[in-house]
Amino acid sequence: MRLKAALQGNLAELMEEHYSDGAKAVTLGIRSATDGLKLEMRSQVRSAGLSSRLANTWRGDTFPKSKTSINAAEVEVIVQALTPAERDSLLDVLIEQIGTILKADTTLSGTVDYCYPKAPEFLEEVIEGALAMKAAIIPVVLEYASETSLN
Repeated sequence: MRLKAALQGNLAELMEEHYSDGAKAVTLGIRSATDGLKLEMRSQVRSAGLSSRLANTWRGDTFPKSKTSINAAEVEVIVQALTPAERDSLLDVLIEQIGTILKADTTLSGTVDYCYPKAPEFLEEVIEGALAMKAAIIPVVLEYASETSLN
């Protein structure tokens, strides 16, 4: 059996269009997730009886700031504490809360078809004259389908 296929149009243009659609979806999903996580963390600080000023120290940035990107998403969490046990405990609580938030909204309010976190990567850094830091980088997989097809 012999199969022949023909392409109508410009393949590079079609691929660029779909890449652009994907980049927009990923960027929108990341921005939505970042805002949701930031607001949730602020809410938890306030519900613990702490000040709004402290709650508002939670920030959310996405990169690139003014363009779209199809690169993988990740959440970075950094804690500082006096002892390794305190750092581990703080980081464990935050990672669990992030997982709970992502599990509660696996579509990021309909922005993606499905999202889920992968295992975090941990980093520790001792800073002379300051509290040591421990960080977790949590990759987040975003699954989505484009509304257009390659036909």
